[in-house]
Amino acid sequence: KLRTTGIVESKLAELIQPELKLEPGVRLGYLPNYSGVDLRILASGENQTESDKKADKLSSIIERACEKYIYGRNSDTLEGVIGHLLIDRHAKLAVAESCTGGQLWMVITSVPGSSEYFLGGVQAYDNTVKKTLLGISDEILNANGAVSEECAIAMAAGVKKLLGADFALSITGIAGPDGGTTDKPVGTIWIGMATPYAVTARGFRFGTERQNNRSRAVYAAMELLRRDLLGIV
Repeated sequence: KLRTTGIVESKLAELIQPELKLEPGVRLGYLPNYSGVDLRILASGENQTESDKKADKLSSIIERACEKYIYGRNSDTLEGVIGHLLIDRHAKLAVAESCTGGQLWMVITSVPGSSEYFLGGVQAYDNTVKKTLLGISDEILNANGAVSEECAIAMAAGVKKLLGADFALSITGIAGPDGGTTDKPVGTIWIGMATPYAVTARGFRFGTERQNNRSRAVYAAMELLRRDLLGIV
């Protein structure tokens, strides 16, 4: 099983299809989930060696086509992968969350030993908390709103400074089912990332289902960090 994130099933198929040549006894399954799309390779042959050879051949084709989207294999998790990357860098991570209500924090700390790299976070659900703990200005909140690129950037920078982290992630958005507007419909999410060298934010438009939006935001945030740590554009 190859585990991918940051790309939808249809786009994965477009990348793989030109190179795809399934031998007899080989099947490829697409398994979408909150964290991304798992690619399951099933191969059969006259013996284990033949089956493994077929599976490895298809795996190599997929890895060449989708390399930057593959974060692991089999039981690997995205939260586990970023944990190892942070440990390798001797780096510390902090988070600031609004619409996800601590879900990013929860997923990151589900990894045994995460205390080695995770400092903590701020659950800034209310704008008062954004202002008092993260230092978000009234100008940003009044001019751009809490769900904006500017606010996501300020949240990430604020929690990085507050907790003395090397890296910080922030999530702000409209999870739904209510609260959307014409300009900012339900599913609008902004994710901020502060690193030792820059502070940036990226906007997403997910769907209309609340928990789906929250879960997708969590994994999108971790994928932004994974790519930065690996230098993937």
